[in-house]
Formats: sequence, structure tokens, C-alpha cells
Amino acid sequence: MNILIVDDNDENLYFLEALLKGNGHEVRSAVNGAEAFEKLRTGRSDLIISDILMPVMDGFQLCRKVKMEKDLCDIPFIIYTSEYTSSQDEAFAVKIGADRFITKPCEPDELMKVIEEAAADARRRNIVPTPGPLQDEEMLKAHNERLLRKLEQKIVQLEKEIKIRQVVEESLQASERTLKTVFESATDGIVAAEVKTESLVMANKAMGRMLGCSADEVKSLSLADIHPSESLDHIRSQFEKQVRGEISLALDIPVKRRDGSVFFADVNAAPLDLEGRAHLLGIFRDITARKKAEEELRDALYTIKKLKDRLEAENIYLRDEMDLKEGQGDIVGTSDPMKYAMHRVRQVARTKVTVMLTGETGTGKGTFARFLHRESDRRDKPFVNVPCAGLPANLIESELFGREKGAFTGSTARQIGRFEVANGGTIFLDEIGELPVELQAKLLRVIEDEEFERLGSPHTVKVDVRIITSTNRNLEEEIKRGRFRQDLFYRINAFPVTLPPLRYRREDIPLLVEFFADRFTRKLGKRIEKIPKETMTALQDYDWPGNVRELINVIERAVIVSTGAELRLAEELSGPAIGSAQENKAKGKEGAGEPRRGLAEAEREYILSALQETGWRIEGERGAAQLLGLNPSTLRTRMRKLDIRRP
Repeated sequence: MNILIVDDNDENLYFLEALLKGNGHEVRSAVNGAEAFEKLRTGRSDLIISDILMPVMDGFQLCRKVKMEKDLCDIPFIIYTSEYTSSQDEAFAVKIGADRFITKPCEPDELMKVIEEAAADARRRNIVPTPGPLQDEEMLKAHNERLLRKLEQKIVQLEKEIKIRQVVEESLQASERTLKTVFESATDGIVAAEVKTESLVMANKAMGRMLGCSADEVKSLSLADIHPSESLDHIRSQFEKQVRGEISLALDIPVKRRDGSVFFADVNAAPLDLEGRAHLLGIFRDITARKKAEEELRDALYTIKKLKDRLEAENIYLRDEMDLKEGQGDIVGTSDPMKYAMHRVRQVARTKVTVMLTGETGTGKGTFARFLHRESDRRDKPFVNVPCAGLPANLIESELFGREKGAFTGSTARQIGRFEVANGGTIFLDEIGELPVELQAKLLRVIEDEEFERLGSPHTVKVDVRIITSTNRNLEEEIKRGRFRQDLFYRINAFPVTLPPLRYRREDIPLLVEFFADRFTRKLGKRIEKIPKETMTALQDYDWPGNVRELINVIERAVIVSTGAELRLAEELSGPAIGSAQENKAKGKEGAGEPRRGLAEAEREYILSALQETGWRIEGERGAAQLLGLNPSTLRTRMRKLDIRRP
């Protein structure tokens, strides 16, 4: 059956079209009576379903016009209208020729039944209805006018209601979206707990993440499930105060995760009424990061204080070191005794073994100590020099190990000791033989256990320090006299290195003279270009009881007094001297031979030491020749000359 549906409401058209097509009918549609009438002229329909209130031509007008047309009057016409109409409208519709009158909304089955009945009645009917008398036209016109006014009023009313409803709905939807977004996107955990049962009834995703579960799982928990049992009494007390409104913020509340681990949170809560029951809405802010930051800040402040104390101490000690370094050169020399001493230092440099530097005054023990530090793995750490002979006996303990404020009269501030300043680096105890006996036991403990206590403090300080010592005393003799501990001697003498006096390495004197002359020339703004032969001879012939230190002083004075381009000595060198070769010959065999015996004895001593260290092996990687930096044949020649034989 071909059915024409007429309605200005798209939803009604869609509903009717879907219903009719679903029941096997063909459907055409129009949005007002005029459009519907034009479609009837272009193609006949078997049934018409029309609304009443429509623009241009309403349903009553369409029905009247269809029933007045000879070719269309037999088509069944169903008025399908809204509840705005009344019983008078239904009577009028029947009067103008409508076959059925249905009020919206209508059940689909009921509508289909009405359609089938109207179609069946039309098939049985043989007499075509005729239009009513003329006064019906006037009645129709009056009725239409009344419906239009009614429609206009209703439209105005509906528009107002729709606008109000739209505003309210949009506001509610916006509020709902905002609240939902805030609730779900909040970084703080939000949870609602029923006051009476302490059960959790609502939670956001952040709360789930804090507890290590989903937000839905949180709603199956209670107050006792999310707090440690030992803290529940305190937490319930805070909970009750928040319910009563006495407080809103509870600080440092322990919260238990599902895996049993605990974190701390600040909880801001307020009473809430949900479905007539009292609840508490709590906002949990995880303060783990804050507490960690506070702890790190405390540690940082403590570290800064320690570093400040250490830097202040380093500033004092290292300023002295810089002063000491001025005027002190690098190790200069190519003689065999120097090569051997430097070889010994390099052997031990990368270990942590305690080294003792021995030798006469002025042989450069401090310079060798710095050389050893530079060759070690601690080269980037502090090097602290402690001149034991220059420290007052009553202050040496606090200088070495530090002191606390008030440790003794006049101790107004805490001081870091030199062992702490040298932590990670090297400490050089120069002239250790001057150390008081009562402090030697404490030093022994530092060497053995790497720990000590500051003066006036019961707390142990751990240090990692490489110890180098030096002395020009005979410590074995000091032990016999009770002025030095034997056990300390054995610990500091783990690796002794003996530095040769300058008279045993005379071939190094020209190098040393040139080195220090150049240094003082630049320092004093002089222009020394030449060292006369007689000056160099005098320097080489002198016996140098003060060794390199004395040589430095002599060269500095010479540069000061020299007025030209040649270096001139400030005064004639006095004291023991070996003399020139011609003088030795003139003085006789005895006078000439004595110094040579001293030099020969030194050479013999060094060669014997190297041979004993290598097990009398001369050649090869671990042989004495390589150790001394000599050719094996040269070493054998010198051994024959010095009458050195394997025992």
C-alpha cells in the first residue's frame, strides 16, 4: 500500500516512515498540506496520514481539499495529531471527511490497526462522500483561526520552556563535566567515607594510584584498610574532629597501600551529606616527595656545613702550601742516585702503602712527597703538608685531628683537623721524629684503623688518607732513647726511600743552577744569559752541607747582586769543598782521595741496594741494570771497579 504522511516535525516523519516501511508499505512524505496536495496530483496514494498544525496548509484544510476533489475523495484520510487538540477538533475532522482521528503519542500496533481498518472501510464503501454545505467553510475558517492562535500561544510557551530547559540542561551538563573532569584529573586523591560505617563509597583515579589499586576497588575498602593498625586510634581521633568541623587539615597521616607499604599524606576533609547520610570528603596529598626533599635539604645543609668547615680549613692549610711551593722547583736531575730515588717513588706511588722519605736536611723531601702524590691515583685530591717541627706542642693534636668548640680554653669554634682536610688525598708528616710520644699512639690508630676522634668529641671520624712521612733523624736511635714508638716506626717505615745528598750527585748541579737561575731571573725581572765557567766550577766544587735548599738560596742571592748578563756569586762559598782537580793534585794524594771515596761509597751503596732488590739479577725486565737505568755491560764494569761481588 502506498501511504502519504504529512507532518512538519522531522522526528514524527522519521518514526512513521520507519514503522510503515517496516510493515511492507511504500511511503511518501510532505512537511505541510500544500506540498502533500501537489504530490497527490503527481501520483496517487492509497492512504493519507496527516498532522493538523502545520504551516502554509494545515491538516484540516488538506483533508477538506482532498475530499472536495473528485479523483481524490475516496482516499482514506487519518488525522494524526497531538494532545493540544480537543474532542471538538475530532468531531470537526469527521464532519469534513476524515476517516479516523488519532492522538499522539500512539502505540505502533494501535496505529497499524487503525490504518488497516481505514483501508478496509474504504474498500467496502461504494458511495463517495460529498462535501458539506457552505457554512461548513466558514466554520472551518473560524476553527483554523482559533487553532492558529492556540498554536501561536503554544509555540511561544514551548519556545520559552525549551530555552529555559536548554539553559538548565547545558548548565547542568557543563557542571557535571567540570566536576567529573576535576574529580578524575585531580592529582590529589579524593575519597568519601560514610561516617557511621567508616566505609569508602567514592574515590577518584588518583586515590586508586596512591593505594595501588583501581578506583572501583577503593570503594570496597574501609578506613581501617587504608591506614596502619598502630595509627588507627590517632587517625580516628582526627577523623572525628574533621566530622565535627573542629579541624579541616590533618598533617602527616600514614596511609597504607594495598601491598602493605606506607606513605604519608596531608588530609584536608569536610563533612558531606549524601542521600541523607553523613559522610566525610577527604583530599589526600602525598607528601612523600616533600618529606624526601626536606630530608635531602637537611642532608645537603649538613653536607654544606661540613664542606664549609673543610674548605675553611683547606683555605688556611693550602694557603700555607702555596707559600711553601713558591721557590720550590720540580725534581731536577739525571744522575743515577736521582733516577733510582724517582724509580722507588714510582714503584710505590699507585699503592696506599705508607712511605718514609729519609735524607739530610735540604735534600727535597717535601718536593719528593708532592711528586709521589702527583704520581698516585689521588693526584686530584688534597695534598696536606704538616710541618711537625713547626707546630706548638700544645696545639699539635688539635691541628692534626681537629677540635670541637669548647674542647679547651680558647677553643671558640669547631676546627677541622688536617687529617679530615686530606680525606681522599695525601698527608705529608714532615719531620715526624718531632711528634710528641703521647700523640704517636693516636697516629698509629689512624694508620691501622683509619679513624680517630676530634679533640673534645666522642664521635669517631673515618678517613681515607695516604700517609707520607719524612725525617732527618735516626729513628732507630730515637726508639732506643724512648722518644719514638717502635710499633709506629714499623708502620711508617713500610716503604723507605732515601734521598741522596747533593754532594753525591754533583753532575746534577749544572742543571739545578740553570733551573733556579732562570726562575729567579724571571721573578726578579733580571736578564741573566750566561753562567761563567768559574762560577759553575765553584758551585760544583762546593760540598753543599745544606743540599738543594742551600743551593737555592745561593742562586737567589747571586741573581739579586748580578748587574750584567752574567751570573755572579754574592760571596765566596765557604765551608767544606772538594776543590778543583789541580788543587787536589797539589794537596796530595790523601786530600784528593777522600771526597772521591765518599762518592764511590754512595754509588756502591745504590748499586748494592738495586742488586739485593732484584736478587742479584743484572739483565732482563726485572734486572738491576733496568732498575738503575744503565746498560748491563756498564753496570758490570762499575761492579768490577767498585769491587762488588755476589756473596
